[in-house]
Amino acid sequence: MRIRNRLLLTSLFSFVLSFTLLWNSQAVLGQIENEGQSNGIRRDRIQAEIDRGGDILLSDARKKYENKDYWKSAIDLVVILDFYTDYSKLDEAIYLLGNCLYEMGMFEAANRVYRYLLQTFPKTHLLPRAMLGMQKVYYQQNKYQLSLKFYKALEAHYPGQEGIDEARYYAGQAYYHLKNYHLVPNIVTHIRKDSEFYPFGMYTGALANLKKKV
Repeated sequence: MRIRNRLLLTSLFSFVLSFTLLWNSQAVLGQIENEGQSNGIRRDRIQAEIDRGGDILLSDARKKYENKDYWKSAIDLVVILDFYTDYSKLDEAIYLLGNCLYEMGMFEAANRVYRYLLQTFPKTHLLPRAMLGMQKVYYQQNKYQLSLKFYKALEAHYPGQEGIDEARYYAGQAYYHLKNYHLVPNIVTHIRKDSEFYPFGMYTGALANLKKKV
């Protein structure tokens, strides 16, 4: 019964998420925004109020995410997407929502959110992180070639980004599953030694070397 309820909630959440991303509702703040179009000072005041409310929700969502309460974090983030459409950190909220969905195993929904972020905010500083998210999603879906396309793009354009070692680890795993064992060590040996992914990458590389000898 608990599993059935969870599946129903998951389906409901996916529907609400799809509706939110499709329509990008202006329900609460749209009218206020329109009223302030003719007054620059008023617009600034409205934006400050939007940002204040968005910051509170985003901060709460981050705390819940850190506590691994992904479901409640995602609900806060959907509220931001629905009612704070002019929030100055909307890209951060969308990215965190993608992470929440990923952690809950809702990979297709996470993929849609990451893609929505890339399409809506092509210049966001979170672009490489969203690409990493999609790389991981495709890996989890066993779509290793697609996963590797995102890895190669990250390596080509963002080799110094924060998540590159994680990208290299998942790339090594993808090549391993594709039985391209000779490529695995070439990838994982570039993982920095101070990275949390270093020991796991080295283990995968060792397994690949053993497979080459068999």
